[in-house]
Amino acid sequence: MVTALSRLRDRRGTVSVPLFLSLAVMCTAGFGIWGVLRTWRFHVETQLRLDRCTAKTAIQLRDTLTTVSKANREIQALRIAILGARGAPAAIPPLEAALFLEVARQEFARKRWDAHRIAWITRTYCRHWKDQPRPLPSLDWVRAAPDHLGPRPLRWVGVMPRTFRVQIGHAPRAAAARIAARGEMDESTEWMAEWAAPSAL
Repeated sequence: MVTALSRLRDRRGTVSVPLFLSLAVMCTAGFGIWGVLRTWRFHVETQLRLDRCTAKTAIQLRDTLTTVSKANREIQALRIAILGARGAPAAIPPLEAALFLEVARQEFARKRWDAHRIAWITRTYCRHWKDQPRPLPSLDWVRAAPDHLGPRPLRWVGVMPRTFRVQIGHAPRAAAARIAARGEMDESTEWMAEWAAPSAL
């Protein structure tokens, strides 16, 4: 820059004026392009982070729903087996142990989901305080009091939704997924997770 300015003062350096202007334009354009690339990199990194958080959460919700559904089927089958084994008392303790194991598996899945919901809404899961997470769905299952056969399966309070939604944003980026039931809603319902279009935050 100093050399260019000194040439401007020189009467013989008439070629230096266009060269200096070209250099100034190139530097300005270079800084502009660098700024645009830096902004795009920030957006890409943000989108990738949001996508990862959303995918992990959607998969965990799908797995929680699947675990509870499968355990409900096992609990029903074990209760029937316990009822049928009344004539063979030696077979009942292993069946009861398996029944309590399925109940424990359900309760662990529920507690894990509740802990995830707290981490999600307090913005500690995706690790950025400016994130705008939508509250995760609560899983409104209840378990009736045990009867003479032991613990009962979980049941949903009211009508169970066919779809659940996970969404998080960090302006101007956002990511969303939906967890939907396949087929009829019953004890054997299977769940799938897929990407969804984000809605307005």
